[in-house]
Amino acid sequence: GLFPLDASAGSEPASPPPLVKQLEQAGVAARSLNGESAYLADQVGLALDQGAVPVVDFSRSADRVTRLEQLLGHLQTRKMALLRAAGGVGPKERGLLKLTDSHQLVLSDRGISVINLRSDYQLLEQGAVLDDDERDLLRLVKRLQDACPSLSTSITSPLNLLSELFSVKGAGTLVKTGSTIARLESCAEFDLPRVEQLLERTFSRKLRSDFWHRPLLHVYIERDYRGAAVVQPGPSAYPDIAFLTKFAVERAAQGEGMGRDLWEAVTRDYPSMYWRSRVDNPVLPWYQAQCEGMQREVGPQGAEWQIFWRGVSTDRLSTVISDALNRPVDFEPQLPSEAQT
Repeated sequence: GLFPLDASAGSEPASPPPLVKQLEQAGVAARSLNGESAYLADQVGLALDQGAVPVVDFSRSADRVTRLEQLLGHLQTRKMALLRAAGGVGPKERGLLKLTDSHQLVLSDRGISVINLRSDYQLLEQGAVLDDDERDLLRLVKRLQDACPSLSTSITSPLNLLSELFSVKGAGTLVKTGSTIARLESCAEFDLPRVEQLLERTFSRKLRSDFWHRPLLHVYIERDYRGAAVVQPGPSAYPDIAFLTKFAVERAAQGEGMGRDLWEAVTRDYPSMYWRSRVDNPVLPWYQAQCEGMQREVGPQGAEWQIFWRGVSTDRLSTVISDALNRPVDFEPQLPSEAQT
């Protein structure tokens, strides 16, 4: 009863009592709950503790969205799935959806793959890509996620629910709030010890004392210091090409899509960029998916590096690769153990 009528399905949704009965006939314990109950969140938690699926009836609520918003907040919900017969929102075709000359979204045969509310919402809300029902649905999701910042929402069809919940690629449209990324130009503009702690914890190494004395273009930092990227000037012969020396995201934040938000912030400013990684780095496959080319080389001190680039023309590659190989290392050989510190 959250929606009076599911226009995409063309009929009224099943009311909670029949749904509960159907679940019980399938051998699934279920419990019908009144969406107007003053103790709704407690009742939902109790049903789950007792191994029953809580089915909440919002049909008698005057302001259903507010009641749902309150429930999500009390439960501290991190993932919500909205089911509709049409599945995800947007065009159902593979390719790229061009919102502006520099802003594109990935499409699948089930709709727009990912919507970032911070960067995509205004363009989608004002454009003609979504129909009226989809635009209203996106407004609803934004309202709920503004009230519950840790919430992400999947919009999919009932038939694709399992794939959406239990596969990496998903099977609908994932709507995420997006991360707040600051672009800073000097060490004086951010909390240097917090960034150092993030980098050292991520790479399990201690930064060299001269790291922050090297030339710097920008440092990108997530609002809560859970992710950071450090960009330095590239070869002097090609000032339009930047070197990404550090890219770090806390493990807990990786599942929120912060890495993608951080990456998009950097590549939006620096379409021509190169970077390097140790060949045993566990994120190597992710880097391979982001680059346009790569080459494995051995550096002057015997270290084996994988060099990556994007937006770099062929005639500049030898200079870029040589520069990446000859840059000084960023970390000491080993982070001191807890016993030593």
